[in-house]
Amino acid sequence: MKTCKLFLTLLLIALTLTTCKKKDDDTVTPASKCSDGIQNQGETGVDCGGPCSPCFIPQNIWTQKATNGVAKTFVLGFVIGSKIYIGGGCTESGSSTSKFEEYDPSTDKWTTKVAMPENRYSGFAFTIGTKGYVTAGDNYGGSPIRSTYEYDPATDIWTRKADFPPITKTSRVFGFSIASLNKAYAQRGTEFYEYNPATDKWTQKANLSNPKYGTGFSIGSKGYIGNSSGLNEYDPTSDTWTPKANNSAATPLYYYNTGIGFSIGNKAYLGTGNGATEMIAEFWEWDQASDIWTRKADFMGGPTGQAIGLGTGLKGYVGFGAANGTKQNTWYEFK
Repeated sequence: MKTCKLFLTLLLIALTLTTCKKKDDDTVTPASKCSDGIQNQGETGVDCGGPCSPCFIPQNIWTQKATNGVAKTFVLGFVIGSKIYIGGGCTESGSSTSKFEEYDPSTDKWTTKVAMPENRYSGFAFTIGTKGYVTAGDNYGGSPIRSTYEYDPATDIWTRKADFPPITKTSRVFGFSIASLNKAYAQRGTEFYEYNPATDKWTQKANLSNPKYGTGFSIGSKGYIGNSSGLNEYDPTSDTWTPKANNSAATPLYYYNTGIGFSIGNKAYLGTGNGATEMIAEFWEWDQASDIWTRKADFMGGPTGQAIGLGTGLKGYVGFGAANGTKQNTWYEFK
């Protein structure tokens, strides 16, 4: 009997030690994703290749595509799936418009969709999930626009959402959306805001220290704002800004003053806009992994400002804007 009790006691001690001992493999490792900004899970680049989408290897080639019927500047645009949506803008007559169209890269065709609810130019457009959004801007009516609308391409319907926060200093709003978070971020003057479609609310976040008009884009889980003071990275997890490498070889102010910016994979492309004395056609690539700038082939449309640039799939598209003082309706593909 004593032998049996001793055996049971030793067994309980052994089980207790086994249960309490922390195993090396008990550590919880976050699941790898194609938007975590890390080259893992068999990827050939950061968040691309292997199980993720193919890495973008630019051929540095521009091709002119089908022109759009209306020449205008300061248009708004977003990408949903494989389609590009362009709307609003300032026309040749000097008035704003609500015209809204879909561009299909696979067919190189433009299709007119239901017009935006309001005439608008120089606002902020972004994508979250399968919906597109437009907010802020102006309409030549004398007062900045604060209204926000959501566009559903499946139904071709616009739905009113929460207004952008009160605009007191400038109607020019720009920014980016981060797909993995299903949120958008907007820079307006000295203020920076987050939009959450789940709650339909705008929330002020950490302000950028050099708030000048510029361009925005996102790569993976980080967002970027470029202006005449440089390129800055925003981390939504910590709500902090980090300066990135300055492109000292570029024409001063070129892509941050009425220029364009978009991303493809883990690279960003910025170009055109107003230089120190004139509009320019410079086009640059920024590599997120190396923080290095590389000059690419100049924009095929020549010196241009107030254009729009969007990336979809493994290609970029740039168009509209003003060249030599004339509004444009041209459209170009970069690959």
